[in-house]
Amino acid sequence: MKTLLIAFVAGTLMLVFGFTKYNLPGGKSLSQQDTSGSITGTALFQKNCAVCHGADLSGSPPAFPSLKEVKTRMTRTQIADLLKTGRNNMPSFSYLADAERQALVGFLYGENTESQVQTQLTPEEQGRNLFVANCARCHKAKPGDPLPPDQRRMGMRPPVLAGVTRYLDIPRFETILNIGPCYMPSFSFLNQQKKSSIYFWLKTLEKDAPRYNGMMQRRGNMGCGGYR
Repeated sequence: MKTLLIAFVAGTLMLVFGFTKYNLPGGKSLSQQDTSGSITGTALFQKNCAVCHGADLSGSPPAFPSLKEVKTRMTRTQIADLLKTGRNNMPSFSYLADAERQALVGFLYGENTESQVQTQLTPEEQGRNLFVANCARCHKAKPGDPLPPDQRRMGMRPPVLAGVTRYLDIPRFETILNIGPCYMPSFSFLNQQKKSSIYFWLKTLEKDAPRYNGMMQRRGNMGCGGYR
């Protein structure tokens, strides 16, 4: 059993780290590989935006607003700028090529658009996007992050997740996501690759771990205010 567990972790490491080169500390120097070949605005939306705003653009207000009528609220320039800078829970998509962001803008304006450049997401970028879509309503990633909306609404205090990878290996992390301990819902609908991407993005935040993480490790599990 121990041999199988080691093989599983080693295989996951190879899967996650084998595709592209990037620097781990802080996730500040991520490199993506631009490849030749076109991609439609529709495909770009499904790849980068649908996880939060829904495949049908309906979103999940108020955290993730509907984009169905976004062209009546924002100009093309405003949308393009927002894609580049990000805002609140929305991450920056500055890693996309200008042509890709313009194709996304055109798609949101109801046009059939296409970019001749495709940017390959690193596992870390994918993990960050998945964290925003699935975890950020309750958990802070780092201590200085804004209070998540569900913490304000329900008075919950789930732990900051920077540093969780010091105490949980991938199998334990995946088990917690699958079970959903305490008031934490189950995220069993995420496949193994997506769970691993979240884990390895969180691993880049270890230097930002709050000082009380050691105490939290002894207090409970990830869904009830600590780590076990």
